Amino acid sequence: MSAGLAISLVRDGRRTRPMLEFTPGPDPARLLAGRDPASAAALVPLVFNLCAVAQGQAARAALGLEPAGDEAGLRLEHLRDHALCFGVAWPAALGQEPDNALLSRLVAFGAGADASVLRCHLVGGPVDVGGLTLPEFDRLLRDGATPLTRLMAAIRQRLHPDWGRAGLPRPTVAEVAARLDGASIPPRETTALDHVGEAPLLRALEAVEGRGLFTRMVARLLDCLRMLDPRARLAGAARPATGIGVAAAVRGILGHRATVADGRVTGYRLLSPTDWNLMSGGILSRVLAALPADGDLPFLARIAVSCVNPCVPTTIEIDGRRFAAHA
Repeated sequence: MSAGLAISLVRDGRRTRPMLEFTPGPDPARLLAGRDPASAAALVPLVFNLCAVAQGQAARAALGLEPAGDEAGLRLEHLRDHALCFGVAWPAALGQEPDNALLSRLVAFGAGADASVLRCHLVGGPVDVGGLTLPEFDRLLRDGATPLTRLMAAIRQRLHPDWGRAGLPRPTVAEVAARLDGASIPPRETTALDHVGEAPLLRALEAVEGRGLFTRMVARLLDCLRMLDPRARLAGAARPATGIGVAAAVRGILGHRATVADGRVTGYRLLSPTDWNLMSGGILSRVLAALPADGDLPFLARIAVSCVNPCVPTTIEIDGRRFAAHA
């Protein structure tokens, strides 16, 4: 059975009641049991190919292998995910055509083109967006020099700061390890905010508007721009304990737990960002419940899902209509 997420949103007066049905992917223990650590580590990115580089990093750490060190691949992995959001998902939410030029420039970057070309298409030049004040950032959007800034300006006009406002603490590495060992951990959230939450622009937005939909959209933009900055060093996988590997994927914190005996894998567990964000009382249900039932729910739900960014294809059902929201 393929992994997937089905979301039903029910209008209940002014409240929105979300119901989430999550179908997990293949069990890694069944796929990897009996393999030696090297062959298991090679298989993980092929089977769990969404965020494949980060998956491989966490797997190698959990299996006690030396890191592979593919920083360029990790940057491209982040950029692909964000570009599909900016160039496909957000335009679709507004009923617009995809930004095919953005996708073409991403392909060119992956083939060796200068990062400045892609950055210029996104925000118009080498501006340090994360370091802007709120008035400076609003001016950037109003100027509308690029398809993305025009798109974000249009979406900002349609959002109220209260809509989708919700927040939870980020899981610590110790909590990731504990949950992989079967411990019960309270709800946590892990998203693009993990990577850029300390940026002055994000701190200013949170102080004024809280952790609403637009704040989360800006976090995705800043993480994308971070990947285009060669000075930004990307953290490798952590090994907080024997058999535990933790890596920072584009969608959040990724954890692997491996048990090896006599040179063979005897047990394996994977903890994805989606496992945190979709848990009972998790951030996705909180964000969706904070959407206005009397508003444009199909539009708002698409934006909400794109911000939390589940690791699986997602459908949304509202008023008897079902549509794909995320892939």
